[in-house]
Amino acid sequence: MCNLINSALLENWFFGPDWRRRALKSIPVTFLATLSLVFASQLAQAGKVEIHGDNPRQNITVSADNATLGDVLKHSSQVFEFEVLGLSKLGPTPPMTVTFSGSLEKVLARLLRNRNYMIFRTTGNRCGIRKVSILNDNYGSTPPSNQQRRQRKYNGIGSRLKRNVTARSSY
Repeated sequence: MCNLINSALLENWFFGPDWRRRALKSIPVTFLATLSLVFASQLAQAGKVEIHGDNPRQNITVSADNATLGDVLKHSSQVFEFEVLGLSKLGPTPPMTVTFSGSLEKVLARLLRNRNYMIFRTTGNRCGIRKVSILNDNYGSTPPSNQQRRQRKYNGIGSRLKRNVTARSSY
């Protein structure tokens, strides 16, 4: 008897006269539930960064567990009070699980290897670094253009070699 009543109520709810109105009201709820699941999964994937050590100029240990390079740099900049510029130029970086030890400058150099960056030093804080600027995600510098090669040829080594050859031929 109870099953018949429950099935009659469900049929009335799903296929009753105002089922379209109920379906339209449930769309925002479904959207919000899906959105919250997406954000929860992103929070669960966020990495963990730990920094141990008192003297960043001498020896610290930076441990990252399933964290991106941006996460490690942000956390380091908050702990040691320096500025990080150009995080948007890093491009997509996979999560990493690493441990680095050494001075803060050596740890940053190891983290940013194969990227173009600059470290600005200072004596005003305990870590000795004022800011880290990430220029781009490329390895090394860009090759010179044809105009730069021609300029180097005429102003640089090429013109000296030509002078030396003419000086020897005049003997």
